[in-house]
Amino acid sequence: MAQRSKRGGAPHLEHEIERCRELEHWSKVEELAKKFKNREDSALSSAQFVTLGNFLTGEAKLEQYLQVKTKEHFLIVTCHLYLKATICRSTRL
Repeated sequence: MAQRSKRGGAPHLEHEIERCRELEHWSKVEELAKKFKNREDSALSSAQFVTLGNFLTGEAKLEQYLQVKTKEHFLIVTCHLYLKATICRSTRL
């Protein structure tokens, strides 16, 4: 990380991306990745920024998808348990 802040450019953007990744603010990561792709720095080529920006965008989209699917799975399991309990109670009557 120290190496990143030594080179010219905007280390603030990189720090903000890392902070958002740690806090799992994936929509913000996606937004910052777009800015990152358009960045220019003498130490890296624009192709490298685009590649890393694409990686960050893909990671953010995947994490958002997994969060939605985890919630859906939880709801399905919860519904299943309630239905099973209802069926068990009704068969006892």
